[in-house]
Amino acid sequence: MLAFGHFSLAYFFISLFYLIKRKKFVINSKKLFLIALFANLPDIDFLIPFLEHRTYTHSILILPLIYLLTLTISKIFNDKELKSILFLAYLTHFLGDLLLGSQLCPFYPFKFCFSLSLQNTFIFKGNYVVADEILGFLFLFFSPEVIKQLKRKL
Repeated sequence: MLAFGHFSLAYFFISLFYLIKRKKFVINSKKLFLIALFANLPDIDFLIPFLEHRTYTHSILILPLIYLLTLTISKIFNDKELKSILFLAYLTHFLGDLLLGSQLCPFYPFKFCFSLSLQNTFIFKGNYVVADEILGFLFLFFSPEVIKQLKRKL
């Protein structure tokens, strides 16, 4: 999944999280930026020359470090909910890669890998970018928060 798809998926699940908690989803540019950053953070391995893609940064073994990072950012911005939002954004990355990626090794460096990839199904016929954009727009458009805003307008 590409950056837009990861962001859309994170936004979908975060707005669903707020809907389930029955709380108002207040979004500002700071939260939007951090959601986009954490939804795409596992792909930082593209910027590190000695790391292969979908190895250490895509392993659940790194989650304690990510949790500490979200906790620190939450304390810096004095926003307790930010910790949960950012951690959820990070976790949705794995779901996105399972849907459209080639494979995921959740316990890397241990070689237990699998995929639920939809990119080679009859719908997308191997076109990764089209699959990502279509799913990204669907997740963004059908997020509970967007639907709630549309209902208010109608």
